[in-house]
Amino acid sequence: MKKDKEKALNLLKQKINGEIKITYIEIEKKTNYCKRQLIRLSKEIEKKDISSLLVHGLSNKPSNNSIPTKELEYIKNFKKKYPVITISQFMDVYHEDINTTTKLKAWCYCIYTSMFFPT
Repeated sequence: MKKDKEKALNLLKQKINGEIKITYIEIEKKTNYCKRQLIRLSKEIEKKDISSLLVHGLSNKPSNNSIPTKELEYIKNFKKKYPVITISQFMDVYHEDINTTTKLKAWCYCIYTSMFFPT
């Protein structure tokens, strides 16, 4: 069965305001939300309005799997410098640059640990 969040929020709002006398179990049967979820939603209603609770929290935000802006700018600038480069050539240069950065970070970490944590 499908959960009806809008109906649940409206019933909880009415319950909080004292407009209707209804238990969490009755709301649970009408909306298919469990009691624990209804209690959590009722706490959120006190902080926010219903319309903001109906919108997903990650809407209008970039995906966690999207390319970082720094990396995207690197690719765009690289393409401006070398407009006729092939994908395989780009991948070679790109991975070489990343490995150099990684090696540099590892080198800095070794120096840092040897200075502050001598063995």
